[in-house]
Amino acid sequence: MLKADEELVFQTEKNGWTALQYAVRAGHIELVKLLFKSGAAVNHRTNGGKGGSSLFLAETYHGEDHAVTVFLRNNGAESFASQLEL
Repeated sequence: MLKADEELVFQTEKNGWTALQYAVRAGHIELVKLLFKSGAAVNHRTNGGKGGSSLFLAETYHGEDHAVTVFLRNNGAESFASQLEL
């Protein structure tokens, strides 16, 4: 799909989630690497910039030692927590 439409990497859904953030939440390291290599913004925040970043999601869903968390941290991602009220 990325070969057919490279812009998919940058598209967001109604809550501001990108394909990278969905891949992070799923813990899919190979897809995370592919999206990163394709130019995905590792520090994009959901919900108009008020939600969590990809690294925050990885830490929350998978912990500090998960392959996705380590990969993001090693590739310049920063952990920004959600500023939204739950």
